[in-house]
Formats: sequence, C-alpha cells, structure tokens
Amino acid sequence: VASLDGGIGFNNMALPLINDESFNFALFEKIVEAMLNKNYITFTYKDKKRLVAPLGLKNVGGFWYLIGQEGDQDIKIYKLIRIQSEIKIESSQKQFNRPADFDLNNYLQKELKGSTRTAILRVRENRVNGLRNRGEVTQVGNGWDLLEISFEDLSEFSDEVLWYGDDVYVEAPEDLRSVVISKLKRVVNG
Repeated sequence: VASLDGGIGFNNMALPLINDESFNFALFEKIVEAMLNKNYITFTYKDKKRLVAPLGLKNVGGFWYLIGQEGDQDIKIYKLIRIQSEIKIESSQKQFNRPADFDLNNYLQKELKGSTRTAILRVRENRVNGLRNRGEVTQVGNGWDLLEISFEDLSEFSDEVLWYGDDVYVEAPEDLRSVVISKLKRVVNG
C-alpha cells in the first residue's frame, strides 16, 4: 500500500508502478498539486459536480483513491478511475484547512473494511493463479478447488472473474454470479 498524504509529502520511489495505459497521470498530478498547495479542486463524480478539499491519495489493491472533504460534509472516498471529468484546481477559492484529527491511513482502513466482500469461487485445479494468490483454497477435489477471496467492487471483480473464462465458476455471492452471467449473455448475444 502506498499513500500520498497532503501533510507529509511523498517520494516517487515509494509509489507503486502503474502499468495501466488508461491511467490518467494529469489527473493524478493535479490532485497532488492541489493537496500540496491546500487548494480546492472541482470534478464530476457520479454525474455530480464536486468541490473537494483533497486530503490525501492512497493506493489500495491496485486502485488509487482520493480522500477529500466536500464543503462542510463528512470526509469521503473517491475512486480515481470513476472521476468523470478533468480536475480543475480552484486557486481563486480560499485555501482549505486540513482537519487536525484526520489520519489518512486509519480513515481509509476503517472505511474500506466495511465495503470488502467475500466470494466463493470454484476454480480449476492448477489454474487461475492470479486469484489464488489473493485468496485461500478451502476445499480440494475432482479437478476443482474452492477458493475464498475478498473483493471490493462488484463490476470490476466480475470482469476479473470473466477474464479466466471456464476455469472459474462463481458459487457465491448470488449478485456476483448474476452479474457474471449477465455479462456472458451480452457477449454471446452480441
């Protein structure tokens, strides 16, 4: 896990490698600049324009999250890949004050823990190592193993499961199985 905390700064050598061509470095750089200068930023998230005081950035499970405060509201988490617009630094706004009791690491651990779910997958023996490395095999037999694995985002995890094709079968939860089946039907039916 790597993080960027507005009060501490960061070291480029400590950042995780980003090998995703779709990663938006300009967006990332604007957030860091705004954090360092304590400027508000605006962007569209879940189809709503937001004015946010960026308090920190953190990488969890390969995904970058912005932790920020929207107006006088509670502190929120924004997944960077879900930001729908460019980031605009609001330098004309007054600078924000970081809450004195805010601890990025403790906040994010507490918040994300509640959103983690467990899937039970039947995986073909000696296959699907990418998932096996993150989960725990609970039962072995008949060429298939039962794997317990944690995930956060239903849509993203269903895409990952689909990548392994017929080497994976979703046992639970039911909503994950339904999403995987629905996506498979769309592929088959065009």
